[in-house]
Amino acid sequence: MSNILYYFSGTGNSLKVAKDLSAELGETELVPITNVIKEDITAPAERVGIVFPVYCWGVPRIIRDFIERLKPAEPCYFFSVCTCGGIPAGTLEQLSGLFLSKGMKLNAGFFVKMPGNCVTLYGAFSKEKQNKMFDKSKQKIKEIASAVRNRKDSPVEKNSFFVNWLLGLVNKLSFSHFPSQDRHFWTDERCNSCGICEKICPRNNIRIENARPIWLHHCEQCMACIQWCPVESIQFKKGTLARKRYRHPEIRVQELFRGA
Repeated sequence: MSNILYYFSGTGNSLKVAKDLSAELGETELVPITNVIKEDITAPAERVGIVFPVYCWGVPRIIRDFIERLKPAEPCYFFSVCTCGGIPAGTLEQLSGLFLSKGMKLNAGFFVKMPGNCVTLYGAFSKEKQNKMFDKSKQKIKEIASAVRNRKDSPVEKNSFFVNWLLGLVNKLSFSHFPSQDRHFWTDERCNSCGICEKICPRNNIRIENARPIWLHHCEQCMACIQWCPVESIQFKKGTLARKRYRHPEIRVQELFRGA
């Protein structure tokens, strides 16, 4: 296989980018990180990409765990694409450092703007804004594909030094609190015990008990459970009660189930 794209996606943005990039590159295998996170990963391909969302201006825990298990059989061209609703800050620099700590090199890193999904802070973007972002993402993906096909080495994309430093500090201070933030999730009377939240959680962090979900405090903060709930029963504190939900309109929930 010439190319492998490993992806992690909570509400579908990164999966959509991975699909579109795969179509541009050709001869590409798409692998969900949730399916291989407990294995040693040899990545047998000429080009190996990692597609994932920015969380709090940094690399998600599941991607850090993935890099720890990445043991390529031979040198290859590594690249990454991160999706974000705002700015990536120093996320890709952080990822590059994780590669270096494992004796590997991240040859290139790119970001693609997609509609934000952090419903704990804001509601879904308007459909008009979403569509504009989708249109711009298609052109950016073509540019990324061209660079990857040519195995182009380039500095990772990032923001200014001050922005990266400041938001990197926020990420560092917040990161250790992510797993336990699930204590703020709850369900209202609309919960119908469908079990989608349990199936979609990438960390196997949700269990249905007495016909209601309970969270087990090793949360990724991916927002998959709250965004994909078909009856919008799941809430985070009180702030999400009136906020519009978001998931990528071209992704089916079943595509994001663990083991899918």
